[in-house]
Amino acid sequence: MTKELAFPIRDRVMPGESGQGYVLRMATANGLRGLPFVKACLGRSRFQTLDAQDAPSVSKWFGAPESELAKALGHLSRKTEDEEFSYAGHDIGRSYFVNRGQPRVCPRCLSQHGYCRAEWDFVLVVACPQHACLLHDRCPVCTRVLDWNRPSLLNCHCYADLRTWPPPDGGPSMLEMAFARWVSTAVAPSTLDQSSGTPEGGGQDGLMRLLRPLSLGAGLSLTYALASSADPTMVRVGQRVRKKASLSQGRQVLQSADQLVRKISEGERIELRESQRTVTVALLFEAMTKARCSEDRAIALSILSSVFMRGGRTRWTGRYAQLSQMPLF
Repeated sequence: MTKELAFPIRDRVMPGESGQGYVLRMATANGLRGLPFVKACLGRSRFQTLDAQDAPSVSKWFGAPESELAKALGHLSRKTEDEEFSYAGHDIGRSYFVNRGQPRVCPRCLSQHGYCRAEWDFVLVVACPQHACLLHDRCPVCTRVLDWNRPSLLNCHCYADLRTWPPPDGGPSMLEMAFARWVSTAVAPSTLDQSSGTPEGGGQDGLMRLLRPLSLGAGLSLTYALASSADPTMVRVGQRVRKKASLSQGRQVLQSADQLVRKISEGERIELRESQRTVTVALLFEAMTKARCSEDRAIALSILSSVFMRGGRTRWTGRYAQLSQMPLF
């Protein structure tokens, strides 16, 4: 019976809006008890996240076209190994590239637009390119980590208004700003204000020079591959962060990948982590298969060569067997 409901306040998905953010926005507008109520209607626990498979029911309830909603929610769980992960209309290599449980927000964007942007859901997006500030992932009032099960779109569990939160201490680096703008350009270019935030020419060196020609999925895979193969001593930012979805982890991944690219481009001697060989090979394979031209595969091949020349056994069977043929091309 619940699946036949149609709530009175209905709307489309805004350009570049987060799928879960849309559902929370509509639940708030209709006076519902946030995402936990919607999840209960779908037969899900409060700890599960919404996916494209939930689009048919949610579309009937809140009015968004099913195809738009499925695109916004993304396919981040799969039934077979052959199914691709996707988010915001882009194929991505791994589900953990998207932060599904610990969202981030830009208070000024929320105040200005009234919805959550899809690019905030990518783990490596740590800054807002429009307002040149770091994103928030923790309430400055109660210090609780922000999550999707909060009471409403604009309120923390302590009922502090997200729009009133002050900017986080410190500011984003040029790399973090340029990376966030690169993702925003891929996800929702029409929503970018070209007159504010990061100049389009910012961040042309290092990692961003490699990423600009790539598809979103290839760029994310390449960034994680570079960071996973980099010597951890290259980045000295205190204790190593282990939570993949945290802002600190995202900042470390970007910095580590950028420093490795700069060392390679300057001809410096580099050290790669042999313990991450399997992860690095898988991510580089994903980056190469999504690359748009042969030149974009050069850096992946260079790192693969370095990884394989460092000794140890490599199996040429399984999902990545094609890599054995790379030296021929």
